[in-house]
Amino acid sequence: MKGKAKSFGMFFAGAVVGLVIGAATTYKVASQPYQNYLADAAVSEVMWQTANATRIKQGEQTEVVKRIEMSLPNNVLMIHHQYKNHPMANQALQNIKFYYQKNNIPILSGLPK
Repeated sequence: MKGKAKSFGMFFAGAVVGLVIGAATTYKVASQPYQNYLADAAVSEVMWQTANATRIKQGEQTEVVKRIEMSLPNNVLMIHHQYKNHPMANQALQNIKFYYQKNNIPILSGLPK
């Protein structure tokens, strides 16, 4: 009887250790793409800001503003269709709307309000 109990105890301990290692490995593998996405977004943002700062310093403010303004309609659609449930989605859309209003730029038809 003691032999069976000892065997069962060892089996159970091995199963628990295996479960913990399996869960830790699964978490590590599953969370990696999300961490890579965040890193890609942060690095891309830094590169974009640096490129714009360089162009502004070189006197290309008008081109930088035009490029940003050209991207705004697509950004509105992206937020509206893909990220509308994000906690800051409404604020981002309000910021774009404020920019359009402050600079007397007509809001394109077909864009969500």
